[in-house]
Amino acid sequence: MNGFLRPLQRGLPLLVALGAMAAAAGPAAASPPQPANGVLIVTSAVVTSQRAADGNLITDFVITRVLFGTIQGTMTSESTTIVHADGSVNYKQFDTCVCVVDGRAGVSHFRSEGNGPSMPGSSGHAETIQDGEGGLAGFHASLDLVSFPVTLYSGTYHFDQ
Repeated sequence: MNGFLRPLQRGLPLLVALGAMAAAAGPAAASPPQPANGVLIVTSAVVTSQRAADGNLITDFVITRVLFGTIQGTMTSESTTIVHADGSVNYKQFDTCVCVVDGRAGVSHFRSEGNGPSMPGSSGHAETIQDGEGGLAGFHASLDLVSFPVTLYSGTYHFDQ
């Protein structure tokens, strides 16, 4: 055996043992889903662009909300809303939440989208799109949203352990 492979061969039993220990430990378990509900109140909405296309009005916003309930804190959203010629509404947004859940503080990111029969009412759904940061590492939520005149949220959340 050449001199290059000897150190690798000596370390191989340790790597095999570590791999076996990791496999025996299995994947990290998640906490059981917990109910989540509360209110989001808009504190500011700034139009960043607006345009018309084929009878639709497309508006981009930066929206700031305060959350109360299971999830508490401040959420900033980059949102695109389309009001169609018939008055129906679709929206998509990316949300960053500086929040506290179960006494854990951190940052979480959501993708939200929804629709409604007319402005300003709408309904939608928000999902975390990546693990949280800080105390919200491993935080995941699936929330249903109903808006008008404030936004109510309900759904479930859990933490990876």
